[in-house]
Formats: sequence, C-alpha cells, structure tokens
Amino acid sequence: MLKSNLLKVSASLVMLGIVCMPLYAADGANSNIVANFLPMVLIIAIFYLFLIRPSQKKAKEHQNMLNSIKRNDKIITSGGIYATISQVKTDRFEVTIAEGVKIEISKNSVSTVIVEPQVEQSAEIK
Repeated sequence: MLKSNLLKVSASLVMLGIVCMPLYAADGANSNIVANFLPMVLIIAIFYLFLIRPSQKKAKEHQNMLNSIKRNDKIITSGGIYATISQVKTDRFEVTIAEGVKIEISKNSVSTVIVEPQVEQSAEIK
C-alpha cells in the first residue's frame, strides 16, 4: 500500500516538474516569488493528500474502534491471536484466549474486532 502511494507521489512529482518547467523558463532575475515557491507548495499538498491525510484517517478509525470495544467482544490481536474481551481497563484489555486462560494485552495490539453476522429468525416456522 505504501509502495503504491510512493509511486503515485513520485509520478505526480514528475508531472509537477513538467508543469512547472515554463515557470522557470522565464527570466530568473525577474521571476515571480510565487512561481518560485509554487512547486514546493504543490509537493507539500501532494504529500498531505496521499500520505499524511489517509494515515490520520486510519489512525482515527482505529482509535474509535478501540474505544467502542466492550466486554464479550471477539477480537484479533496484531499477533494473530483470537480472543474474547473479559475486562476493559484504562490502557489494556484482559482477554480470554482459551477456557481458563486469561492474559492482558495493550489496547494498541488489537487489530480487528470480529463482527459476527446476525441470523434473522423468520416469524413463520413451517
């Protein structure tokens, strides 16, 4: 994912150089200060749009997921352990990974909350 984003950014930078080339073709002594800083501003904007903003959005979604976890939720840790939340503490969870086996994990080590599909029971039983 990061590699594809970097490729997009590098391709954008090449295009930016082609677009901004006429700005540098003007007389260097009389060139506009905006024309000198425009490439740098565009590079910063591209980095923000392709790298920083998506990363912040993903971190915010992960934090919201961690805040919504409650007792008896099923989770997967970043190490691949399937567990059930036994107790929610301020900075960690106590989870059950097998019957009678409880461990404490950091909140940040939770990668996914398993959402079990709800089976709708039909009102008519034949």
